[in-house]
Amino acid sequence: SRKEHYRPVWEHIVKNCGSGNTTFHFEIYPGLLDEDDLDFLSHVRPGLFQFEIGIQSVHRSTLEAVHRVMDRRSYDIIERLINMGNIHIHLDIIAGLPFEDYGGFAGSFNRVMGLKPHHFQPGILKVLPGTEMMERSAEYGLEWSPDPPYAVKSTRWLANHELEVIKRVASLVEALYNSGRFAETCWCLSAYYGSSFSFFEALALHDTCEQWGRDWNSYAALVISLVNTCCHGMLPLVMDCLRWDWCCKGRLHRYPSALKSVYMKEARRTGYNYLMSKSVRGIIAPDGVSFSKEELRRSIFFVPESREFSSRVMKGDLAIFLPDKRIIFFTAI
Repeated sequence: SRKEHYRPVWEHIVKNCGSGNTTFHFEIYPGLLDEDDLDFLSHVRPGLFQFEIGIQSVHRSTLEAVHRVMDRRSYDIIERLINMGNIHIHLDIIAGLPFEDYGGFAGSFNRVMGLKPHHFQPGILKVLPGTEMMERSAEYGLEWSPDPPYAVKSTRWLANHELEVIKRVASLVEALYNSGRFAETCWCLSAYYGSSFSFFEALALHDTCEQWGRDWNSYAALVISLVNTCCHGMLPLVMDCLRWDWCCKGRLHRYPSALKSVYMKEARRTGYNYLMSKSVRGIIAPDGVSFSKEELRRSIFFVPESREFSSRVMKGDLAIFLPDKRIIFFTAI
């Protein structure tokens, strides 16, 4: 698309819908955007635009086979769009493309996840009737489902069991990363495993039975089970990450059973009594952040068990998450 085509559309939306609540979704190629476009986009209302960018792969031979171009400038622009913070960025890669094996897909996964998109979708190639992929299916060794959506089952470069692992990885990315409910936990364990793909792969291989549900508590139990199996010494840090994620996204002002501990119970007692002692006419205002006694009662308290989490995240001995998710760090003296 040319600038004279897409820019008037964006300007029309900003002019006529800039103050509403509607979100407009566009699939874009970042290499088309210039500095003027980026300056314009940096000023649009947060939530007005949502961009989907199909990266597909980071490997040149694969991109050439599917007639795609993703150069260094395109990645720079993606990073700038993400860092703006006002536009939701959705990035895609596809498993099963020509010339990309399991290790190659892992490389694409890690490169794209490293951009920290708001939504990351590792998809599976669909061999649609009448497409070049179908015409060259014998050359590429493609085997696919005869039923819609015609998902590929294996290729010259990817075995069926590898694609099955990738499918489970994609499901876990959706549940843990895209949901935003396990952000701290994902980055912590990705660092431990050496890459994001290695973490999600380990979790996918650990999640091989039907005993796990699909709510927050079940995913937390899956993570704890993995850590207990492979890296028990990491458990205090991972529990800190899980509790922090719960405090950031959970709707209740108490921890689920898997995350309860004497430390959290003592943090609530100590923190509650300390903040109540600072109340003036029913209002509490540590560090200039004011809230009521009722808000205090419905808040959740956090104290880290690991030195690693304390040194990296904490700005005091304790933290309180108010019902509106404001975070206050403090030291009860």
